[in-house]
Formats: sequence, C-alpha cells, structure tokens
Amino acid sequence: MLRILSPVLIVLFFAFSPVSVAYAEESDGNVAYRVYVDAAAQNNGNGKKNSPFNTIGQAKDYVRTLSKDKGDIVVEIADGFYELEHTLLFDERDSGNENCRISYVAADNAYPVISRGKRIKGEWTSEGNGIYSVALDRDEKLRSLYVNGQRWYTRPE
Repeated sequence: MLRILSPVLIVLFFAFSPVSVAYAEESDGNVAYRVYVDAAAQNNGNGKKNSPFNTIGQAKDYVRTLSKDKGDIVVEIADGFYELEHTLLFDERDSGNENCRISYVAADNAYPVISRGKRIKGEWTSEGNGIYSVALDRDEKLRSLYVNGQRWYTRPE
C-alpha cells in the first residue's frame, strides 16, 4: 500500500505546490531580452518584434552577443517552415548561466516546422486518377515524401 501511495503523494505535492506557481511568475518577470523569428520576414531583420530575423540561425548568432547578466533570453519563433541548410548546432556559447536561461519557444498559437527537408516547389500537374507530378530540380535522391505532414513515400533500401 505504501508503494502505491508514495507516487500519488508526490504528484499531489507538485500539483498543489506554491513553489511551481511562483517559479512560473518569476520566470516571466525575469526576461531581459525577447528575440523574434519569422520565416516570412525580410532578410535584414534585427530580431525586434516589428523586424524579426527570418532564420533561427540568425537569432542564435544574435543571442550569443547579448549580456547574460541582465536576465533571461527568450527567442519566439513564429509559424512557418524553417528550412535548414545545415544542422543547427548549439554549444556552450548558447547556454545560459546562473543569471540567465535561454529559451527557444513557439510564439503563442504558432506551430513552426524546423526541418532539414526541402519543400517541393514548382507547377504540379494532374496525371489523372488522383496522381500528380512535379519536376524536381535536385541532385540527391528523394528518400521520403510528406504531404500535409503525413509520410507518403519512403525509398526502399
């Protein structure tokens, strides 16, 4: 009985603990910088709300220049497709410290897609019977195809 009761007490403690509520309020009040990213933004943004960066990499590079002694840094990522040319690497320069937490978060009601995949662009042609085609301008083989987030094709190995 004690083994069953212990996890229940732990859950109840954390669910009703004032520490968790105070922590949430404290973290919201300790934000020194907000940096904005929007895939649809102009290429020369400065990370401000009215002039966001258009890549997460630009935001990451900018965050590295900010003082970590003033408070937390929050990078808000807007809706959109963020096509990465290379793997997005973070190292110790991207870490916070005892005075600063660095967070990359989706903006309110946003569902950004961060991918090394490539969007297929071009004129789609109906071949009939629900079959569509498009010319691919690429040197690499197509490994997988996703339509509206669902995997439709996987290259056989």
